[in-house]
Amino acid sequence: MVDTTSTSYIDKDVSSGRNYTYTVRCISDDGKSFESGFNPKGSSIRYNQAPKILETNVVNGGIKVIWESENNTNYRLYCKTEGKGWTKVCDNKTGVVTHKNLQPNKTYTYTVRAISSDAKKYLSGYDPVGMSAKYVATPKISKTEVTYDGVKLTWNKVAGAEKYRVYYKDGEGWNKLVDTKGTSYLDKGLVSRELSIKDNSVNGQYIYTVRCISSNGKAFQSGYDTKGSKANLGNECPEIVRVDSMHGGITVSWTDVCEDNSKYRIYVKEKGSWKKLADTTNNYYTHKNVKAGQTYTYTVRCVSKNGKKFTSIYNPSGVTFKYKTTDKTRDAYIDYLLKHESEWLPELKVGNVALAGVQFADLDFDGVPELIVQEAGNEEYYLKAKVYTFKDGKFSLVGFDDYRTYIPNQLTYFYDKSAKKYIINAVELSTSNVDRYLDCENYTLNYDGTVLNVRGYSCAHLALESRGLEYYYYNQSGRTTKQAYNATNMSVLGNCVNAHMFSQFVYCSVDGYPKLWNSYSETQKKQHLTDSYNAFSYDKY
Repeated sequence: MVDTTSTSYIDKDVSSGRNYTYTVRCISDDGKSFESGFNPKGSSIRYNQAPKILETNVVNGGIKVIWESENNTNYRLYCKTEGKGWTKVCDNKTGVVTHKNLQPNKTYTYTVRAISSDAKKYLSGYDPVGMSAKYVATPKISKTEVTYDGVKLTWNKVAGAEKYRVYYKDGEGWNKLVDTKGTSYLDKGLVSRELSIKDNSVNGQYIYTVRCISSNGKAFQSGYDTKGSKANLGNECPEIVRVDSMHGGITVSWTDVCEDNSKYRIYVKEKGSWKKLADTTNNYYTHKNVKAGQTYTYTVRCVSKNGKKFTSIYNPSGVTFKYKTTDKTRDAYIDYLLKHESEWLPELKVGNVALAGVQFADLDFDGVPELIVQEAGNEEYYLKAKVYTFKDGKFSLVGFDDYRTYIPNQLTYFYDKSAKKYIINAVELSTSNVDRYLDCENYTLNYDGTVLNVRGYSCAHLALESRGLEYYYYNQSGRTTKQAYNATNMSVLGNCVNAHMFSQFVYCSVDGYPKLWNSYSETQKKQHLTDSYNAFSYDKY
């Protein structure tokens, strides 16, 4: 094979799994004559290539090491930490070992070599570099608090953790929600949760888990709680839907969501703090002894029958109402509407899809709300909402750009604290019982005082097919994955806070009462419009 002056030699031209036999004899300096005999039997050895480690994954309680293995072959796993040499972990035949009882915030490096069945001989070399993984402890969610704006998660700070990844569970299993350096996160419900036809325990549930990841998000540094932490939603939050001043005070009405063991508690804000007004089993309350010219803010939550325990969340901003205030612009606005009904009043008919009516919402944040007029309809996608503005005593129809010709049917105000601007988010919901599907399209809406600009950024489509639930997702690029759909929603609203918009709808016709508006007296019409105008509010930043 080779001539050498040394007493060792590495034969690199070998194949794994083959036996090799060697012998040595002494020769002269010029290599032309033998100076000794040799062992004719030689010395034999079977060569096995150093086993290759495939993965080092951080799991609950340790690091899982996986390497290439062959049947009926024994292996020895070694590890080392900074400043220390290789030490034996264990002997194994399967090629998979979870190394436990590790110290948090340490990097462990692993290598493997094949050994004989009696564990007395090495049958392979080993990778002197090895493969490393940083181990940190598994984060534990300490609190899942249901708030008005979503579910707030809080977990312990883990030593050595560079970042955390929050997951939510749905019919597909665990899905990435967000990566963060903090130890808390508010899930505002911006992502899609798919239902399961096999596991009903995840449907309608808010289940979370957290694990540590590297700063670049490419490597896991800890395991995670496989069961997750479930948010206890309790009673739904009572939502204030109307604030009227037609009953000798201010009458506040809200959604009837209390269970049998609860009642409602209504509050009014005084000097920045909530003051209890009353407990009631009704879903309305009239606040009397109110003063003209003052602004009142209300909120409602559920409490237990004995009044000692809260059984629901509440709107922390509340709904603000201006009671019999003096406002020349408003009065002129409403006076014009009453005198020129033909210019804006929707067709007074009953619709199965949309109810005819109006509401006020300030779309350009100039202090004078626009009038949104919804026509009734019986057809799918019938959302013919028009927008009117009142500027300098002139009433006019707002123009749309060429992307949309109507306003979507749900508006939410958000505030981007970093950009210091409001974002009006619009959602369009449509259903079809014939095709058995639900569409949820998301838009941003911008009004510059001249033209309404409505831009879609994502859409979720759910169809109930014969083989089960079918989900389809879209963003600006077209058909996409759920993960990309979620990322799109998070990029638009993930850094925003809810500005808690409230807008009161005035029903001009409802089922069974197509002539409702015409049955009102002039005084009632004025009061309905004034209350709707006064009730519009959102959080100011």
